[in-house]
Amino acid sequence: MGGASPEWRPGLRSGTARTLRAVHDRILAGWRGAVNFLAHALLSPDDDEIRAGNVCADLIKGRVDGVATPGIVTGIALHRAIDRFADRHLAFRTCMSHVAPPRQRYARVIVDVFFDHCLARSWARYSPVSLGSFVEHVCARMAQQVDIIPIRDRARFARMLESRWLGMYATRVGLDRVFAGLARRARFGHRLTEAAVDLDRHYPAIETSFHALMPPLREHADQVLASLLD
Repeated sequence: MGGASPEWRPGLRSGTARTLRAVHDRILAGWRGAVNFLAHALLSPDDDEIRAGNVCADLIKGRVDGVATPGIVTGIALHRAIDRFADRHLAFRTCMSHVAPPRQRYARVIVDVFFDHCLARSWARYSPVSLGSFVEHVCARMAQQVDIIPIRDRARFARMLESRWLGMYATRVGLDRVFAGLARRARFGHRLTEAAVDLDRHYPAIETSFHALMPPLREHADQVLASLLD
């Protein structure tokens, strides 16, 4: 998330490291993506470029006019419409209240990851294709689009695709890995490493909210896509 931002690396001067962590801290605290990668992939049409834009929109910074293909631009617009709808929905905002006070600063991104977990765990409810087959298909197709997606760190994204990271959200181990990765990019990362504890404590309520959100969100995504392609 926020992959175009600078990363802290061992060996940097402490002041520089603190500055870069502060940048990531602001990015995570202000995260607007109310649905994460897996949901965006599901809510995309079977069009390689639109799906690439929808899934990767949060990794793309700056203007894309004249840089990205029309299909990717359409996917980015779809992504942003999905985020706006989900972020304002009562179900999402209710789940934010289940995040423990020490982690409230990152409540949006935490619930974002929780909802992808709920989607992965109840995948058959939303897709006739198995999760494994879907992840394999999407990652393989997106790997062929890497060179035309206007993201800065294409090598890193290619590694994400190779690892089939979309399937990571299905397990608790995968969630811990996701939050550990986010924690490395925030000043108060230790608060993110245990974020999955909030899911454990409030799982029934979070799962119920997720299922309340998905049908209207899917309908909205279909309507937006139709208007974008009109």
